[in-house]
Amino acid sequence: MLSLIYLIFSISIINAGLGLFVLLRNWRETINIIFALFSFIVSSWIFATGMLLLNPTLLWGKITILNGFLIGIIFLVFAKFFPKVDKKPTLRFYLLLFVPTIIFLLTLPSNLVLRNVVIEHGIPTPIFGPFFPISGIFGLFLVLYGILLFYKKFKTATGIEKLQIKYVFLGLGLFVVSAFINGAILPTAGITQLSFFSSTFSFFLIGFIFLAITRYHLFGIKVILIEILVGVMGIILFILPFLMPTITLKILTIFIFLLFLIFGYYLIKATYREIKAKEILEEKVKERTKELEKAKEELEKAKEELEKAYNQVLIEKDKFERLYKATLGREMRIIELKEEVRSLKEEIEKLKGKNRELNNTF
Repeated sequence: MLSLIYLIFSISIINAGLGLFVLLRNWRETINIIFALFSFIVSSWIFATGMLLLNPTLLWGKITILNGFLIGIIFLVFAKFFPKVDKKPTLRFYLLLFVPTIIFLLTLPSNLVLRNVVIEHGIPTPIFGPFFPISGIFGLFLVLYGILLFYKKFKTATGIEKLQIKYVFLGLGLFVVSAFINGAILPTAGITQLSFFSSTFSFFLIGFIFLAITRYHLFGIKVILIEILVGVMGIILFILPFLMPTITLKILTIFIFLLFLIFGYYLIKATYREIKAKEILEEKVKERTKELEKAKEELEKAKEELEKAYNQVLIEKDKFERLYKATLGREMRIIELKEEVRSLKEEIEKLKGKNRELNNTF
């Protein structure tokens, strides 16, 4: 049990360290400050859980509940600002956060939230007050509201922002599933000693959010699942030597742990190499696609120029046809006029002949 408590404190330090790293990376960024606060509160929650196991007092019980309540508050704030702010937070949003928090802080010192902490079956068991279910429901509402905000952003996000939200969902899902198995399913099977270690699985949530913010090795889900598998197996194999009863079994499990580290290293390395090759291939496909699109654009331009030239030819043809028709009509009219002139000349000649005959007669 003592070794597992040390593990709790180690996870608490790691979570705080990730938050501090992000904060020092750029302390002027709002999202970095919010994540640092989030990781510090989660770290404090884990630390208080460990202290509650070592020293099961009412004080540490209330500190644990306080940090659990604040996690819901800061998670909703984080969901509002990450990966970017879609809409500026309104006064109603801040009232939703601060008013219940003030009420909770005012009621926490009394017995309305937590009455006492007793030891049952060697495990600290809290005795809650009448106000605890209300605060618990409100905390759950905050978390669900934050998940809804992430879902709305996910539907409209593209590129790196969409991948960042995927990392948040993956970390949150692993945390919830692991904590549920450890805190709800295992106790029904009679394994109650591990229920207090559910908080350590928050490392998944903090770790994946850390990767999403720093944008460090944002690979696909396949790589992440392999890393998780190797990491979980590594943690289990790391803990086993401390639980073995004999020195022979301790040495054997340490040897297996070292072999697994080597195997896990080459497995992850091969996966990274595969992803890298895939990225290179995708880049080449993108370049080739760009070349084809450029050639297509050039063909479209040539087609447009040919269409313009063809339309111009049609216009000129129409002009020539109208000119030809006009010229042909004029020529025909000239011929007709010439025929009329010739006919008139013949009539005139006939009239002149008749006139001469009349003159000779008289």
